[in-house]
Amino acid sequence: MTLPRAKYEGVNGVIDMGLLNVIRKLRLRQGLPMPEAEAQRVLGTAAPCTFNRSPESDPILWASEGGAAAMKLNGVLVGLEAQGDPQEGAATFSAPGTTVAVRLLGDEVDWRQNAELVFELDQGLSVGYRGFYGCEAG
Repeated sequence: MTLPRAKYEGVNGVIDMGLLNVIRKLRLRQGLPMPEAEAQRVLGTAAPCTFNRSPESDPILWASEGGAAAMKLNGVLVGLEAQGDPQEGAATFSAPGTTVAVRLLGDEVDWRQNAELVFELDQGLSVGYRGFYGCEAG
């Protein structure tokens, strides 16, 4: 079975598609794993910084050195802009209608996690994940 190719749109496209109620019911299921090829379709360049929920899964957030980032929200590819340098270990990304913040856990780091990602829609929905954030040397 072949899955349909994800579309590249903004967050408003997801909400306009009538998915807001579905997102609420699914507890904001935005954190879908995103292969590198999909991230490059959005970013147009390599993305050395990633956030994974587990080391075995594809990242749910990819960030480039230039300050752009990509994620997949309910099957839709979304481009984000960074506020700060993603390679410094903590960054905030945004697109109209949404904010994604990544912070390192500091003293809370253990073998299961080193960072937290919090995704928020301007309409009041919010969800956080713990996992792994890091940047490869480029």
